[in-house]
Amino acid sequence: MIDKFLLIACILFLSPQLIRSQKHLEGTITNKDDGVGVANVSILLKDLSDDLIIAYTFSKENGQYSISYDNIDKNLVLQTSVIGYKDTVIPLSNLVFDKLTRILDIALEEEITQLLEVDVVGEAPPVVIKNDTTVYKVSSFQDGSEKVVEDILKKLPGIEVDEQGRIKYKDKEIEALLIEGDDLFSSDYSRGTKNINVDVIDKIEAIENFSKNRLLKGIEDSEKVALNLKIKEGKEDVSYNAKTNFGIKNRFDTGGNALLVSKRIKAFSFLEYNNIGRTSSELPYSNEINGNEVSRIDEIIPDYNFQTSLSESRSNINNSVTTAGNGIFNLSDKTTLRLGIIHYNDRFNRTLIDNTRFEFSDEVFDINSTNTIESKPVENKATFSIFHDISKSSRIEYSGELFFNHTTTRSDILNNESDQFDNLVTNIFLTNHNVRYTKSFSSESVLDVNTQFFFGESAKTYQIFPGFDFNDNSIDPTITSIQTVQPLKRSISTEVRFLGLSKKTKYNFGVGINYSNEDLSSELSDDDVNVLATNSLDHDILNPYIDGNYKTIFGNWIFRSSLRLTYFDLTLQRSDQEISLDRLFLLPTASLSFKPNDKSRYYLNFDYEVTNQRISNLFANNILTRFREVNLNTPNLTPYKQKRIEFGYANNDLFNNFRLNVRIGYNDIRDNFIRSQTIDRDLSVTNFLIADGLDKSYNLAINLTKYIHFIRSTIDFNNNLRISSFRNLVNGSELRNNDSNVYSGNLVIRNSFFNKTLFLANALDIQNTVFRSPDNIENRVGSIKYSFEGKLRIKKKWSFSVNYDYLDLNVSEQGPNFNFLDTNIDYSFPKTNLNLGLGLQNIFNERRFETISNSDFSTSTFSFDILERYLLLKLSYRF
Repeated sequence: MIDKFLLIACILFLSPQLIRSQKHLEGTITNKDDGVGVANVSILLKDLSDDLIIAYTFSKENGQYSISYDNIDKNLVLQTSVIGYKDTVIPLSNLVFDKLTRILDIALEEEITQLLEVDVVGEAPPVVIKNDTTVYKVSSFQDGSEKVVEDILKKLPGIEVDEQGRIKYKDKEIEALLIEGDDLFSSDYSRGTKNINVDVIDKIEAIENFSKNRLLKGIEDSEKVALNLKIKEGKEDVSYNAKTNFGIKNRFDTGGNALLVSKRIKAFSFLEYNNIGRTSSELPYSNEINGNEVSRIDEIIPDYNFQTSLSESRSNINNSVTTAGNGIFNLSDKTTLRLGIIHYNDRFNRTLIDNTRFEFSDEVFDINSTNTIESKPVENKATFSIFHDISKSSRIEYSGELFFNHTTTRSDILNNESDQFDNLVTNIFLTNHNVRYTKSFSSESVLDVNTQFFFGESAKTYQIFPGFDFNDNSIDPTITSIQTVQPLKRSISTEVRFLGLSKKTKYNFGVGINYSNEDLSSELSDDDVNVLATNSLDHDILNPYIDGNYKTIFGNWIFRSSLRLTYFDLTLQRSDQEISLDRLFLLPTASLSFKPNDKSRYYLNFDYEVTNQRISNLFANNILTRFREVNLNTPNLTPYKQKRIEFGYANNDLFNNFRLNVRIGYNDIRDNFIRSQTIDRDLSVTNFLIADGLDKSYNLAINLTKYIHFIRSTIDFNNNLRISSFRNLVNGSELRNNDSNVYSGNLVIRNSFFNKTLFLANALDIQNTVFRSPDNIENRVGSIKYSFEGKLRIKKKWSFSVNYDYLDLNVSEQGPNFNFLDTNIDYSFPKTNLNLGLGLQNIFNERRFETISNSDFSTSTFSFDILERYLLLKLSYRF
């Protein structure tokens, strides 16, 4: 296997070369007549051979500028433009550089035009920075291959989009996706980016220090970011997209969406029906208020997870229907209403083969199972919000959410040559409501009052036949094991916070209280006759607190700190006893940053957090959670404590498409629950308990992005090394202190040739996981993935693409490898919005896929069926 240290060495060697090979131009742009600096001059560095813009910047208030580029200057020119002055074009081929740096001062001549009426038409720069907002001109980054907003976002410097559609700007996940300043999608923004037609978008704004509440803007210490889509003039009406894709082996992908943008209404509707792996599940995320998860309910018996390391377009055998609608209605100048609704249902099928080898100091054995699964989830979600400006200085908001889920999952199981059949029925109901009042006393002081209510219930019934004899952990062919579980949660939180600022200081003080009540009832029985285990819990959490937060700027330094005094009054009422605990904690956090310029910063962060134990770790008697898994706990109310320290350096140079982020971190957790497992061939029992000591980890991350003009390539290095120690008990052992090293490395090279008509991308992913147990058993799994993507455009009508993936899943043990090849041909009819395409997926017709995972005492090989080869005829229309 390729050793991870070899890749790190390559990074450390190549990175300085990439940086060192640049030339730097700097100087001052002045008025030729009086020598005064000229501000906001657009400075473009262009390659005349293909008219590509390879770097760009703007002059500062005093006229100074600085621009960097690769050390290949043939056919390069520096071009300046600003209203009121003549444009200049300076060839760089004859410039003499000293140590790759050249001072180039430019004197501009004023341009005086005497006309009664003047239309000024010029090419807008691709990126403009205005205070906290970076504006991208979409057309400057388009090549014709983009269809939806997500496609163009992936090409914008400083913006990242992962496979699930989550978006990051400068390494921070965005808070919202706005359309003309309105938050149409809330947290479900990926539905918009994956479906809105990119042709209606003029500009994309990346907003730093973002605040959803207008009265808090500029006062709260917000490090949040958001994206705002600006619609093209003339497109502020209704735009539609429709697709009808059908193929061989009964494959289909059909649907459409519509976007309405007007002064009073913004709306988006969506319909999709497909069986090519795409899903739209809206399973809720936890909502956090004041650092506590007051809006989350535990799932004691988890539903089957169909996510894998393989993309869903290959791994999901499904039949999905999704309908959704979002709307914002400006009822008046003071009142805005936002509504959202989604319905989703699907049918998943999978045959999973699991071969696991367990290795202990005195025993080695294998467990083999085959599980044929069918799951049918149905989800409905509704969101509603109203925002009302009582006056210019006060505002009230209400938001609510309803969520329903009904899922049935059936399985035929071959468990160590024993046939079993199981069935899981899930019913989830969640509702969350929030009321917020904000009062501004001046431009420097605001009062913010926030109240949230949450109710959640998750009822599950699990049955398996033949069931289990829990006395000797074996299968009993005469009985059916039935497990019912019903957790229920109610919570309410209220906070009052005062925010203020001075010239270089922001501060806020808050007082609040969180209260939650959680009930859990469960019953494990044989044929609904013999009750084997029950749990009946009532858990109360009362958490008042007071805190203060402070930020100040002195020179190039930024200092942030917070201090929270929090009190926990905890009570756990069980059928046989009552446990109570009250504790007072002082929780500090601190952050120190140094910014030598507007592109880079050094930072040091520290925080200390205390969290209550979840109800999933507080029941004491058996709960059957899977066809061979039983969980229970040794209850303990002691909150767990987490300490984090991080040091790093970040450089985000959008104009030169350069990004470097280096982070070193330490994390430790005390009083967390660890596993005590008893593993047999037919059944595994896990008891979660708190043990003395702590688990800790160290993390090193290096991320580098650089555009190299002379090879028309963008290079990405992404590397992460995590070294951890953790504790557990297995099959009656003493407390085991284990170690793990997990390395992931990613190298991507993207090329563009022939005036943006040919695109190539090569990616190499390396994963290496090593576990070491106290009895000197080392368990290692390493994998390599290589991906190639090629796109060719001809006369803006034809588009050809090919995608190839190679995966070797266990390099050290000569494990299985897989080859995937896809190809697509698309034709755009001239002077119409009609597109016709043909796609052939999984040409090599791989029918099953394997993944390998390991732990400190086991190695598991999972194989499952995937989407077989299919041909898809694609027809889409935009109007």
